[in-house]
Amino acid sequence: MATLLKRLGKVVLRLAVGVFGARITDQRTGRCAGKALVLPWRGRLHVIGLEEARLRPHFLPQERLTYWRQELGFSSHPEPDFPHEPSSHSDPDASDSR
Repeated sequence: MATLLKRLGKVVLRLAVGVFGARITDQRTGRCAGKALVLPWRGRLHVIGLEEARLRPHFLPQERLTYWRQELGFSSHPEPDFPHEPSSHSDPDASDSR
């Protein structure tokens, strides 16, 4: 019974995101990341509906400095600028217990 309610809740939530959700654009690349519901609740920001995109929220720059109204944007994590190279030496803390 609980799994049926979970499935029904997910279907209703996906329907609500599809109907009432806002389009979230990646501020770094300019591409659309998907649709989501953004709900402020008890001092936290809940983003519901972005499952495949990994985004981080940040405040957008302003022309005029006003603290009472700031725009919030989302950007993806940039790719690392260094190559992944596995270490060629063994771990010095590892001991051989033979």
